Amino acid sequence: MKKLEIEQAEVLRKKFLSNWEIRKGTYLYKKIALDDYNTVLRFLMFLEKPQIKLDHFADFMNFYNEVTIGITTHDVKGLTKLDFELALYVDDAINKMGGKQI
Repeated sequence: MKKLEIEQAEVLRKKFLSNWEIRKGTYLYKKIALDDYNTVLRFLMFLEKPQIKLDHFADFMNFYNEVTIGITTHDVKGLTKLDFELALYVDDAINKMGGKQI
């Protein structure tokens, strides 16, 4: 997978993922809140199949009902189109679970 230049990544972010941030030029970042801890667990399980399908996995950190999400391609130490594809699945899960960006 080819690493995107920061300018290319920013164009994709603005077009498809405007509510995500690109941090340090190497990863997509978003922090959300869900209803409660059990909803967080369902959210993570909802994302199991898309991550396995893509063979690409996000980094999640949670505290009760809050989830911090980071997506990068470790092999290239930066962003690839695969990161953006996974982020779209994450956004779908957030919408289905009633998540709110914080």
